[in-house]
Amino acid sequence: MASSEKAWPELIAGALAEKNLKEYVCHGMWTPSGYFHIGNARVEYFVPELVYEALAAKGLKAKFNFLADDFDPMDKIPGNLPIKEKDFEQYKGVPYYNIPSPFPEYKSWASCFTGKLFEAIGDFGAVPNRISCYESYKKGLYNEKIKTALDNAQKIVGIWNEITGTEKAPNFLPIQIVCENCGKLSFTEAGNWDGKEVEYACKKESGGCGHKAKTRPFDGRAKLHWRMHWPAGWSVFNVAFESGGKDHFARGGSVDTGKAFAKEIFGMEAPLLYGAEFIQLRGAKMSGSIGNVIDLQEWLKVAKPEIFRFMNLSYRPGSAIEFSLNDNSFPLLVERYEQAERVYYGAEKLRDEGLTGTARKDYALSQMRKAQKEMPAQIPFSLQTLVAQIADPEKNIEKALEILSETSHISAGQAKGQKGEIRQQLLRAKYWLDNYAPEEMKIRFLEKAPKGLEHDSKTREVFSEIARQLPKAKTPEEIQMLIYGSAKQHELQPREIFRKLYLMTIGKEQGPKFGSLAIAIGIDKIIKRLQEI
Repeated sequence: MASSEKAWPELIAGALAEKNLKEYVCHGMWTPSGYFHIGNARVEYFVPELVYEALAAKGLKAKFNFLADDFDPMDKIPGNLPIKEKDFEQYKGVPYYNIPSPFPEYKSWASCFTGKLFEAIGDFGAVPNRISCYESYKKGLYNEKIKTALDNAQKIVGIWNEITGTEKAPNFLPIQIVCENCGKLSFTEAGNWDGKEVEYACKKESGGCGHKAKTRPFDGRAKLHWRMHWPAGWSVFNVAFESGGKDHFARGGSVDTGKAFAKEIFGMEAPLLYGAEFIQLRGAKMSGSIGNVIDLQEWLKVAKPEIFRFMNLSYRPGSAIEFSLNDNSFPLLVERYEQAERVYYGAEKLRDEGLTGTARKDYALSQMRKAQKEMPAQIPFSLQTLVAQIADPEKNIEKALEILSETSHISAGQAKGQKGEIRQQLLRAKYWLDNYAPEEMKIRFLEKAPKGLEHDSKTREVFSEIARQLPKAKTPEEIQMLIYGSAKQHELQPREIFRKLYLMTIGKEQGPKFGSLAIAIGIDKIIKRLQEI
């Protein structure tokens, strides 16, 4: 369905189009220190990817690059890897391209985590051009920028000090050399550029080896300081758009210096830069180098990629997203996606017309392929989790399909034609339940009624009536109305009757819609339990 509402990627693409460029290069950049996770995926992949797609949709020539900054040195060793930390301590300060892989099937640390990213990225959106930062330096793509930066070192110091309010020494050179003795980058200090070579010292007091030498800083022997490296990359790759963490946009930060260096040192206009918030895990920033992450492969085990795309689309990049798989934020996200799907296909209408248009647009752009003409079978996530616990979709998919048919959520044709897709949904729901779900989401039918539950005569009369009438109820809604009507008829609060029904069947005071629960567990079992009481 068409909508006049513009999503944020379309607004950014519109602003870029005003530049009238021959080609629009969208750039993502990431340091492969560990797993590429959903926390940084928003800033470093999805924002440029969605803008790239919006540009292409406008008929503009666009390119999407992804720079793996494997020339960055190791700072921390992630805590979520099957390795002994002491075995890798020696590599702190060494660039990731030159550190052994923690997994034997990869050549280096950088190729390992960049490889794992590219194994999954195609499931989430456009596959970008894969660029190695180190290989780019080694091929000489940055040579001209390095020479320009060193020739203008004093000018750089002046700009740096003015913008940041710091005091860089007058002889500071914005470059770090890879020590030819120990291979480390973090601890070297360069000086005395003569137009061809620089002197450097690998500072022992900082963690280096104490080696001193003179070298040509080209072809992968040296890397520009981050505040110079970033604008140099804009020039090397002719970048038109790039997003970055909002911390870079703080006053005096790397965006301010990058724009100044682009103009004053490299003689170019900075690209359109867009600040974005990382997805936070319970208030903490996810970090591949620390290990508190949910990577893209793990996401595919709990939900389809369209739901993650939807989350990134439904929040403007500058707004914070607090998210966890371990609490209610995950089911709420899935429910928002399900609602947007219903809105898109006209099965539901929101009160606000603007919100309706936004939901339609976010759903349409979240689809990996063009949305189907007819709304696909929608199984609410709450029902998926219920069915996955009652009928194991891996071993008993036919029982699961039977429950879904009895609850009127799928037709006989869908049970047959969409069996594989439905099974995949249920397997993902089960994985989430087994690995992340809070305890209150887990359901188990009690084989015996719990002891200590006292029921007055009116409540027992209601239970008896429900037991007699249940065989006539064919849908979850009819079961709900039966319970509600029986409680009202006996002048009891329906809420209290539902609470007692949950306690006597699953041992909890609340749960999924009881009508669906009863069908999933089995009407005969529910009747027997009511008769026991």
